[in-house]
Amino acid sequence: MAITQSRTLFSVKEITSNIRQFLEAQFSRIGIKGEVSSFTCHSSGHWYFNLKDSSAQISAVMFRNANQKMTFQPKVGEEVILWGRITVYEPRGTYQILADRMERSGDGALQKAFEQLKTKLKNEGLFDQKRPLPYLPRHIAIVTALTGAALRDVLSVLNRRSKGIRITVVPALMEGSQASASVQLALKQAWKLKDLDLVLITRGGGSAESLWVFNDEALARLAFECPVPLVSAIGHEIDFTIMDFIADLRAPTPSSAAELISKSNVELLEKIQSNKKSLVYSLVRVVQQKVKDLNSCKRTLASPLSKVEDALLKCDDYVVRMEQNLKNFLELKKHLLHKLKDVLIQLDPQQIMSRGYSLCLKEGQVIRNSAELTLKDVVDIRFFKGKVKAQVTKKEKT
Repeated sequence: MAITQSRTLFSVKEITSNIRQFLEAQFSRIGIKGEVSSFTCHSSGHWYFNLKDSSAQISAVMFRNANQKMTFQPKVGEEVILWGRITVYEPRGTYQILADRMERSGDGALQKAFEQLKTKLKNEGLFDQKRPLPYLPRHIAIVTALTGAALRDVLSVLNRRSKGIRITVVPALMEGSQASASVQLALKQAWKLKDLDLVLITRGGGSAESLWVFNDEALARLAFECPVPLVSAIGHEIDFTIMDFIADLRAPTPSSAAELISKSNVELLEKIQSNKKSLVYSLVRVVQQKVKDLNSCKRTLASPLSKVEDALLKCDDYVVRMEQNLKNFLELKKHLLHKLKDVLIQLDPQQIMSRGYSLCLKEGQVIRNSAELTLKDVVDIRFFKGKVKAQVTKKEKT
């Protein structure tokens, strides 16, 4: 934009408007680092303050729709980085930065380191392991500071909901240069506890710097090796750390973590009563169905007594048939026997000798040929009636 010659006459509005257009065109998106001073939170929700360094200052405003997205409210004397555009408030003729984003000085580097580590561990698959929590844990280890409000909140909720849970508190530093090593040691001690079902690591809210211990890579890798499900409840709901992504479950607050890992005794009793009713109802339905099936079978199946009666009738029939068959068999054999008797009678030597024939025996053997005898042989001669002994005195040829 060309600068008009000084001899040209402007109204106040015109020159102010031109300056505004120039500044907004030249500084449409900038970042400014400085110290907060004269901070005011208006009843409308807008923030008005100055940003200064050692030799200059600039007015700043952050409207409500922008500052509602902030995770912190700046304090006078705090060094921050503002992101926004330069504009002019024409009624007063003052220029200012209209901020839409703010971060504490140093937060940018921390956020970059956070994102880099998050991407690295995610690519290695350390965020993929999500185990289900035990339905009714019997032994829980809580890794936290002994003096923190987080421990009081968790114990209060657990005592109210489920007094039967065994709780072991493993103390650890929750912030500071020694916190990472302290939390790692506490985790290792927790894993040695007998019959451990779950580990809860928790602390209350704080600044990004105070929560930074839970973005430690060594701690994250150790937490990934936890042998039992791990629940993370770090800070407030808007706070996220690497530990939240490593854990099997992330709870927004310590109190909500206690709610998630426990079951209310009242809820359990109600669930048992509900399951009992469902079981009884299902059992009644099964019995009713089986009775219907039995009645249906009774209608389709013949009476066992009638089957027995049919079997008895068949047996009687078989007996009659067997008796008749046996009678016929005996008659047949009797007839055959008579025939054999007649044949035997016809073949009986006595019958033959009754017609005048006799038998000649020598030493008990029947003589059929005279050649079988020699002179003076003694033979027995049997007649139809009686027998005699004789001696051969003469042989004649026939």
